[in-house]
Amino acid sequence: MIVAGSKGFASEITDVVLEHIRQDDLCFFDNLSQDITDSKFGRYKIIRSVEELKNYFDHVDRRFVLGTGTPRSRVALFELMRDCNGELQSMISLRAHIGMHQNVIHDGVCIMPLVEIEANNVIGKGSLIHVGTFISHEVVIGEFCEISPYVRLLGNTSVGSFSSIGTGAIVLPGVKIGSHVKVGAGAVVTKDVPDHSVVVGVPASPVIK
Repeated sequence: MIVAGSKGFASEITDVVLEHIRQDDLCFFDNLSQDITDSKFGRYKIIRSVEELKNYFDHVDRRFVLGTGTPRSRVALFELMRDCNGELQSMISLRAHIGMHQNVIHDGVCIMPLVEIEANNVIGKGSLIHVGTFISHEVVIGEFCEISPYVRLLGNTSVGSFSSIGTGAIVLPGVKIGSHVKVGAGAVVTKDVPDHSVVVGVPASPVIK
């Protein structure tokens, strides 16, 4: 299995991946970074070219997980890996708790340790749910979102596709966050946020460009 990416979040998700596969079955892909060696943690091979990536998918293992955090980079890596015949996988930590009733988790979702997901929630394709996040009930998260550590998404909230919710932010019950939105760290979102907005503060308010 390949972790798409070799820096930042790729380091964080390594232990979660190794909850599910053998160490000998893990490698990384990074064709952009110039300041890396040919191995991750001095142990795991880093594939450095698209040609080698295609060969790996065709002859070794088609599975990959997204090892980057931001929505834009998650989408870009997904499209590259897909076009090389890779098959996107979800990666859910054994140390996360997901309620047994009517939760829908789509392909390519990464769920990190200490996440608590209650009931009747939907998490869209390719989204990242980071460490310690709490998702209540009837929450809908779109595709390729980044839900940062220790976020609180309370009942009947929604987060549109390609949005990023900063560390420790709280989204109060019933609030709808649009697509391509950035919510600042520690923000408390008390009212709906339109598409392509940036909001920060307590209560959260728009950043005027």
